[in-house]
Amino acid sequence: LSWGLRLVRILRSPEDSNIVCELSHTTLVACRRKFAAFSYVWDDPNFTQPITINDVSFEVTTNLYTALRRLRSENEPRVLWVDAICIDQSNLEERGVQVFRMWAV
Repeated sequence: LSWGLRLVRILRSPEDSNIVCELSHTTLVACRRKFAAFSYVWDDPNFTQPITINDVSFEVTTNLYTALRRLRSENEPRVLWVDAICIDQSNLEERGVQVFRMWAV
């Protein structure tokens, strides 16, 4: 499986600090790091919270923000595949391909 994918790494940080992440590109073949994958129930897009990805502010829905706060660790970075972050939601073709790949893996 050499499909391209993006992974988000939540950097370690204290519970009360901002959520800071790094987004990287890899393939399933090249990916040697373990990662958790999750999708979530879409929330009202009018209620968002900012996180930082690769030094750029990125708005996520409130429920995703809450999930990321609970998943991050004070001790070590956490690697995730999160559909709302790792798939370009404005690109219909990419969304279709990635959703198909989720069923194949």
